[in-house]
This record gives sequence, structure tokens and C-alpha cells, in this order.
Amino acid sequence: MIQKDMISFSGQRNEPLQTYMEKFVLPECKKGKIRFFDDAQRVFIFCTDKQMQIDVAAANEDLLCDISVKKLLWLAENFRIWRDEYCAYNQVLNRDQMEWLLTLEPTGYGQMLLILGIFKQHGYDRLQSEQYLRAKSAVVRYHTLVFRYEQEHSKWDGLDAMLLDPSRRVRDYAAYILKKHTDINIITFYREELERQASKITLYSIGEHGTKAELEVIKPYLADECESICKAALHAYGKLAQSDGKDVYWKFLFDKRQVLARQAYRCIRKYEISYGVQQLYEAYLQKRLDFPADYLLMLLLEEPFWKRLPYLLMLNCDEKVTEKQRQIITAGIFRGYLYSGTSDQQTVNYMYSSVTNQQADMIRHLLERNKEHIPESVREKILFDLEHISKG
Repeated sequence: MIQKDMISFSGQRNEPLQTYMEKFVLPECKKGKIRFFDDAQRVFIFCTDKQMQIDVAAANEDLLCDISVKKLLWLAENFRIWRDEYCAYNQVLNRDQMEWLLTLEPTGYGQMLLILGIFKQHGYDRLQSEQYLRAKSAVVRYHTLVFRYEQEHSKWDGLDAMLLDPSRRVRDYAAYILKKHTDINIITFYREELERQASKITLYSIGEHGTKAELEVIKPYLADECESICKAALHAYGKLAQSDGKDVYWKFLFDKRQVLARQAYRCIRKYEISYGVQQLYEAYLQKRLDFPADYLLMLLLEEPFWKRLPYLLMLNCDEKVTEKQRQIITAGIFRGYLYSGTSDQQTVNYMYSSVTNQQADMIRHLLERNKEHIPESVREKILFDLEHISKG
């Protein structure tokens, strides 16, 4: 009757389950005694006795409030043959109950389970789907859009408005439907919309659907005074230009608006752009007291190990370096040398890495200056590697 490996109770009880539920749990649940709800929920979920399930469900309207959405949908799947009995009590997994939970559920995963459960149990309702398409949750809008198309297999009036949805998944799926059933040119739609009114969504969408031919369309918005518009333009520019936009990203890396500098840094990292150790080092010395300094150091860490090492060693013994920056620098020096065995792939590659004797001497000198800051084991490994890769 009970799957004993899946159910346990908070209190001691010597009575059979049926007696325990009838004498204690259900009466107390009807009185609103919250401490008995946990036992009742366990019985409801794992008990295989249909009548006891119904009794528990009918005990109190608030009984299921604390059951997670995942469990509710698990119940919907495993006990749907008893759905009529549950709905008769207007308590468990009817449409109103699930829609109420949908308004309360904070997680995207839970919202997905609920909306899919509603569709599965209650079928397609066109008027209801119109409401779901206007829901605040992007998860609900997306799964409603997919479900409606699966039912109708064609476009419908007003679908083009979904091309301006805040969610990219919704926009992309709406574009997929429209391109399949109409002769719409998606990029033309967004360019015309941008001319009517600049918005983050239109700029993001041009970056998602456009080509390099749209770069000239986006460029004016890189100078927009609105921070959010400028950020969206930079994001779109990066999607289209990729590594060809390195000069633009470098300029925005020093923008006083931190959100734009952060976006520029993300573009540089995403498109694996290298500015060279000398340029990064000199820029850091000029901006060491400003917020781009951390970005410059992290970009320096992406340069080849033997090229970045002398600059990191010079900075490591610089008293003007902040504690946070010193941690970044130390990580760049130690990377690959704090573990037993060989170094990481970026650090040393005996077949392809090499330094001149002059560079090797400079590194040895800087290692000596940093003796107090670098563990002896790390110094010895670096010196050992230098012996094998230094050339005249």
C-alpha cells in the first residue's frame, strides 16, 4: 500500500497507517494544523490507495500549497487516471489550481512543468493561449507559442508582434514560423522597426539575424546617449563584426560607463582577440587606478605564458598594485605550476614555445626580485622549463 522506501513520518506512531491518518493527520489538517501537512503530503504523493489519496486531498484547501511544482506534475503524470475524482473536490491539479500555482512559481523550470502540464491535461484552448502569450514569464510565452503552432500548423494574426518579444527564444521561434509560412524578410522587418524607434530588442535582433552589411546601420547607435541602447548596439556590433571589431571594443573598454566597458570586455574574450602584452601592459600602467585595470590584467592573462610572464613579474613586485589585482597577477604566474606533474597546455609546450636567452635572463632576474612572493617550488619549475626552451 505504501512504498516504504519513499515515505517517512516526522513523529513516532504505532498505529496502522489508515488509523493514523484517520485519527490524527486528517482531522488536524482540517483544523489547519500546519505541522501535520508534511505527513499528509507524503501520503498523498506516495500512497497507492485511491480512497486515501482522495481523503487527503479533500482534507484542507491549503494542504497542497507547499508541495513543489515538480511533485505536482509528477502526480499529474502518475495519477491522471484518478483526475476526475480529484477535480470533483476542486482541490488537486484542476486548471484553476495549476494556473494559480503558475502565478506563484518563481523558477523557470517550475513554470515550464506547470504550463506543459496544463496543455497535456486540458488540451488546446485558443482564447487561453492568447492570454498565456501575454504572460509575464518568458518561459510561459515560449512554450505556449510552440504548443499553439503544434496545434494550428500555420501562422496567425498578430504573430509578427512576437518578433519584438523581450525573449530571444520567443523571437526566434516566431521568426521560424513566419519564414515557413510567409515571404517575410526578417532583417528588413527589424531595420524598418529600428528606423521607426530605436530599442534594445531591435538592435539585439539585427545582431542575431543580420550580416556584416548591417554594421553601418548599427554604428550610429554606438554613440547613443542612452546607456542601454549603446550597450545593445555594442552587443549587436560584436555579433556581426566579431574579431574585426577589435578597435571598437578597445575604445569602449575605457568608457566611463562601466556597463559598456564590461560589454566590450565580454566581446574581447568571446571573440578571442589579442592586443599583445606590450599594449595591455602600457594601458594598465595608465589606468591602474580606474576600473578597466582589472579587465586589462585579465586580458594580459590570456596572452601566451612566456610573453606575459615578465610583465606579470614586474607588476608582482610593484607596491602600487591593489590586493585584488595582485591576486589576478599571482594567478597568471602560478597557473599550471601549483599542481604536481606537468604544467597546463597554455603554460608550456616544449615543441612550440621558445624564449631568447636575453628574455630568459630577464625572467630569471625578475624571479629573484620576486623571491618573497613566489613559492620556491614554482620558481624551480619555471627555471627548469627555461633551461629547455631558451634559445640564442
